Amino acid sequence: EAPSLQWIQVFNAGIDHPVFGMLRAKGLRLTTGSGTSAVPIAHHVVMCLLALARDLPGFLAEQQRHEWRPRPVGDLEGRTMGVLGMGRIGTEVAKRALAFGMKVVGYDPFLTEARARALGVELAAELDDVYQVADFITVHMPVTEQTKGMLNATAFAKMKPGVRIVNCARG
Repeated sequence: EAPSLQWIQVFNAGIDHPVFGMLRAKGLRLTTGSGTSAVPIAHHVVMCLLALARDLPGFLAEQQRHEWRPRPVGDLEGRTMGVLGMGRIGTEVAKRALAFGMKVVGYDPFLTEARARALGVELAAELDDVYQVADFITVHMPVTEQTKGMLNATAFAKMKPGVRIVNCARG
């Protein structure tokens, strides 16, 4: 549709989207703004967390049905956030969770104990360590053979009842 198009700039962390292969096959140059969107994505994740903590979807559904009843106020303070993937975005999410007074447990095979300590995050050696303690889990890992299907029935069985999950990862 655009025969003179030569270059496309995208603002995501990777170029593993199927459309990108087609674009390259057509000879188009493709570059990313990797890292430019980490903070806005972290803000989006926190917005989702607050909506889940306060059961905003349920509250809005009740309002649409003209039901007005007292509701418990959910909060993030004092709760445990599990961050799966402590790259740029996961790190930004962890910073914001800490600012809300949450305990943060991070899992990332590349996260060192020293880096976790510097961030104020408890390092989880295994995914199960996160599943067992987290009230909220947020996912920021690429889809690989190791991560594909990691949130499955077996994983859910290990999680605390009522855990809330936000998956803003590309996969």
